[in-house]
Amino acid sequence: MVDKGKERTAEPNKDHAVIKSSTSLKIVNAKEVAVQYEIKDFLYDDGQYEWLLLAQGDVQIDGHLHLDGEKGWEDTVTHEAWRQFATLRDEPTGHTIAGLVIDGQLTVNGSIINSNLDWGPYLIVKGNCHAQNIVSGGAYIRIDGDATVEEAVYGSYNHGELTVGGKLETKIYINEDHCVSAIKGLSSSFAFVEREEARTYGEDDSIPSKLKKLLTPTLLLWGDLWKTLCSGQSIVKKKGDKQQKPQTIEEWVPLVWSNRAHLKKVPAALKDEAFYLQLFAENAPIADMDVREIVLSISPAKLTENVCAAALQLSPLSLLLTPTTFDLAQLYEKCFLQVKNPESIFYEIPERYRSEAMHLHLARYRSRVKV
Repeated sequence: MVDKGKERTAEPNKDHAVIKSSTSLKIVNAKEVAVQYEIKDFLYDDGQYEWLLLAQGDVQIDGHLHLDGEKGWEDTVTHEAWRQFATLRDEPTGHTIAGLVIDGQLTVNGSIINSNLDWGPYLIVKGNCHAQNIVSGGAYIRIDGDATVEEAVYGSYNHGELTVGGKLETKIYINEDHCVSAIKGLSSSFAFVEREEARTYGEDDSIPSKLKKLLTPTLLLWGDLWKTLCSGQSIVKKKGDKQQKPQTIEEWVPLVWSNRAHLKKVPAALKDEAFYLQLFAENAPIADMDVREIVLSISPAKLTENVCAAALQLSPLSLLLTPTTFDLAQLYEKCFLQVKNPESIFYEIPERYRSEAMHLHLARYRSRVKV
């Protein structure tokens, strides 16, 4: 599960939402409209957050509505997308526009995404709301009417909340210790409710079979769901969808780069030297500790000298995790002589394994670079 003191974020979709509305939009002080729109005082009692965007009438958004201050709200929504249909006065100096109130219906032909578990601009919709997905993290989201969600509602962690005054309808409902309430009921074809007393699904756990039947086959681990939704992608299998579970090395390697736990899903027949060489390719986007753990998991028969050399360039200490039957002094020397840029890793190798041949190799490399 998530480290409760940290953010659980995923890089959001970069497309800019297109806002469509024939109604007025203005920046107002929350205190002036708090009673009218039932805005809780904790949303604006800090003077820095007392300003909000007020849309008076129905709003349609083609694209995603990001409720993340650092990833989409200020750059995409406040300063660009909303200005497409309204002229706003300048944002009050030194203050943040902390939320959005829609006095009407909201239709999002995309997803409402709040990937930050600690905070997010609040959203209040006085009418009904329709969206492809709702991802609820640390933001306060309130829909006074009905909420119709085509695919999934995913609430995670206990800093934020999602409140629906009417009925909440969705295909998939996932709650991980999140405050979600639907006054007139929840309707979903798959309901997964996780509370403190229930089973905890970790990022690296497999997806329950009942839920997996509804999902695109490329989603393999529990953590894939949150990341995929936060990126603005669909998780639901569509009728006639021809996507398949990864079959080739080229399809599996990027998945392992994104989450080392995917390695346990890779068929044993594919885990040969060619696979590990692609996995440990030069400049591969894989963390040092992940390289070490992967090296530790490789069977001695598959841990060839070429694989060790590839791992060495990404994690100089990874060879320390090879089987005890390996002669580490010889292994370090042989692998180091294959590295294209020995300068970058030489001093990270334990000194006791830096042989004379390795020093000479480094000296020759330096002389070539100077030339």
